[in-house]
Amino acid sequence: MNKKDLLLISSIFLISGSIFLFNFLQNRGAEPVMVEVSVRGSVEYIFPLNIDGVFDLSLTPLTVEIRNGSAGVIKADCPDELCIEFGFISMPGQTSICLPNQTVLSIVGETGEQEIDIFLN
Repeated sequence: MNKKDLLLISSIFLISGSIFLFNFLQNRGAEPVMVEVSVRGSVEYIFPLNIDGVFDLSLTPLTVEIRNGSAGVIKADCPDELCIEFGFISMPGQTSICLPNQTVLSIVGETGEQEIDIFLN
């Protein structure tokens, strides 16, 4: 390994760390207060994150669990179950997506609204 390889690896770590730190500091002030569950593009369920529980969703074959201020999918009928493997989300702006069931879990902060980054056609 020569000096150029070390410089490249160091640069990658520095850029990755900077992005992580920026995202962490940006979301630090907002307290997560609820999880919104969207099915086929529209918000169908809103659950507070301060109440633990297990919720079977009637519009989609998913079971969502809320515990210790975080939310995640614990049961799904999709073949790959990636939404379960993704785990729990807890910070404002984080999402967990189940593509086969067209369902999105989104953590929202105090205002209940997320800032829109970009519109795509």
